[in-house]
Amino acid sequence: MSAHPLSEEDLHALVDQRLSVAETAALERRIRGDRELVDRIVLWRRQSAALSAAFAPIADEPVPVVFLGGSAETMQARRFFWIAVGLLVGLGLGFVMGFALATAGLP
Repeated sequence: MSAHPLSEEDLHALVDQRLSVAETAALERRIRGDRELVDRIVLWRRQSAALSAAFAPIADEPVPVVFLGGSAETMQARRFFWIAVGLLVGLGLGFVMGFALATAGLP
């Protein structure tokens, strides 16, 4: 990790515990002298803990079916419906515009 400058991505990976033990140790050694980075990481860890605690009661609940979008058949039926609506609107607009042009006396 010491081959490149520290990025926000590195710091978030540290806070989110997405690094290996060796990467974590190396990154912690690099930031040890920078009080501003240490303070930022401490703040992010507190925020993460607060969010985890706040959402712990619902974190393991299943996703409501209404948010899943339904079955493949339902999705296909919706897609067909909106394609049909689009075609009918297009045909209706074409008819209205054609009628308007015909009655306007344009060649």
